[in-house]
Amino acid sequence: MKKLERIITIILLVAVLMCGLYYDLLPMACTAHAADKWTTEDTAWQASAMALMVGDWGQTRYIAQHLDEYYELNPILGRHPKTKNIDLYFLSALVIHPVISYLLPSKAEVFGYQISPRRLWQAGTIVIELGCVANNARLGIGFTF
Repeated sequence: MKKLERIITIILLVAVLMCGLYYDLLPMACTAHAADKWTTEDTAWQASAMALMVGDWGQTRYIAQHLDEYYELNPILGRHPKTKNIDLYFLSALVIHPVISYLLPSKAEVFGYQISPRRLWQAGTIVIELGCVANNARLGIGFTF
């Protein structure tokens, strides 16, 4: 198995394990509301995260076609990733991210504090991806599909 495939396999296994731990062990530390409904607001947040991931994907493909000018900073992909590895990485992320978002509760009480694990996951992705896409655009990196 190649390095990227191993990494994606590990990420999938960790995600499955985290979901299992969440539903088995986390109730000892927090109270989540079961059977959370997916809302229009959830869809808007998820669509924003995924749109930015698609933008990052296009920019990363552009980098792969302009290796004499740019290099990738994502440590999973490496400095000079191949297009097939870029596609595998982002397709996997675009499948895994909404599944995790759906599985996370919209509300939870952790050690007496009310939080929204789903919104934190989505907002964290938006912040990270927005930073990447904006920085790449500032550097003159285009989009290629």
